Amino acid sequence: MAKAKKPVNPVEEAKSELLTAFVVMGMAQEEAEAAVAKTIEVFVEEGRRKERERLFPENGISPEVCSVIDGLQVSMDVSSCGVNPDDDPNEVGYRYFGAVAEVMGASDSSRDDITLLVYDSSPNFSPSRPGDSVILNWLLSHCHANGMGRSEMTYAMESSMLKRLQSLKGDTARDALLNAMPAKLRRKANGG
Repeated sequence: MAKAKKPVNPVEEAKSELLTAFVVMGMAQEEAEAAVAKTIEVFVEEGRRKERERLFPENGISPEVCSVIDGLQVSMDVSSCGVNPDDDPNEVGYRYFGAVAEVMGASDSSRDDITLLVYDSSPNFSPSRPGDSVILNWLLSHCHANGMGRSEMTYAMESSMLKRLQSLKGDTARDALLNAMPAKLRRKANGG
């Protein structure tokens, strides 16, 4: 039974041939080894550069890269904690999860920009809190039609409500609005 040939590593084979050539040219062994290492480094880096240019050409992204990314599961951090000093420390780790449906390269900026379109994303948190609709309905009850804009109706808030909103105080905008609401609505918004 014949032994299977061990696959030849082209880089190792090239190192051996280059070392022999440098020694034959009169270089000392150490000097030849350093020259071989530098030569291999240049060729490897040149290969990497060419591969990057092939996968990410000046005018976008190669279809090969798009096909690898398409369908991957991704998540995006949408936490607001740390953006403002008054942020709620409990609002950390909020993420949206989904599968990449389309990959696009940005044509108007750096060639390394990639836009991922994710459909059917789902959060790991509740996007709204209980009672948010009560707060929104209370605010909207103080708005009235203000006339027609270019293509749709416009609305304005009552001036008494605007003055009330300008003097709001609270740790968050939600808390400030809750404090300004009538007690009955505040209890309803808080789940009571």
